[in-house]
Amino acid sequence: MHRCRTMVAAACAVALAAPAATLAAVTTQTFTTSQSEFDPGVRNQGWWSATFANGDDNPNYFAGVVTVRPGEAHVLRNFLSFDLASACRPGAVTLQLTRFTQTQALTYLLFDVSTPAPVLNANDGTSAAIFGDLGSGTSFGGSSVAPGAPGDVLSFPLNAAGVAAFDAARGGFFSIGGSTGAFEASPEDAFIYGNSEVSGTQQLVVRCLPRTSEECKDGGWRDFGSRFRNQGQCVASVQRPPKP
Repeated sequence: MHRCRTMVAAACAVALAAPAATLAAVTTQTFTTSQSEFDPGVRNQGWWSATFANGDDNPNYFAGVVTVRPGEAHVLRNFLSFDLASACRPGAVTLQLTRFTQTQALTYLLFDVSTPAPVLNANDGTSAAIFGDLGSGTSFGGSSVAPGAPGDVLSFPLNAAGVAAFDAARGGFFSIGGSTGAFEASPEDAFIYGNSEVSGTQQLVVRCLPRTSEECKDGGWRDFGSRFRNQGQCVASVQRPPKP
């Protein structure tokens, strides 16, 4: 170890005593479908149907029933994939989507997806298996959606299962499937996100948990919203994350 020379001893002592720089607290993160695109220029989003063929270059994330001619209705379910390579530990996760065209009041339901993201995003043709995957399995939440303006950004908080799945997917891709549930039985048009091939909002907004106990100190626990009531709760979450 190098020793301080006598004539600079005071300055050296100050330098040695200085605390190491700490990382700034990350309290929120946003992930979009335009990050790490599988096909350059095509967002990581779209739809699958068991009976109606799609094209891989189509970013439309239509969900529901579309009638292409009288007596011929097809059901479509959508998907969105996000690159979580830099994701924080999640305290809460919210999916935000631009409404675009909606035909009527309906329900939009969110599900886990077991289909690998690269396969999911190669959405050419039809697939009964992938279509089924997008509307079954573990529920991530969802809600009824009243009609509104095409430019509205709709928010869907993920439930505890969705937050846990996000946490487990950190470092890789995370996909969400969407369907209109019972409205898929409609004999006529009943859909949301029509004409969504143009730009809009398709993102996950994440409220992060602290990475270190230092982020909780000196009032830092307040930066994490209403998640914690005091510094002690915040510090404890670093060792044992609280339930979503």
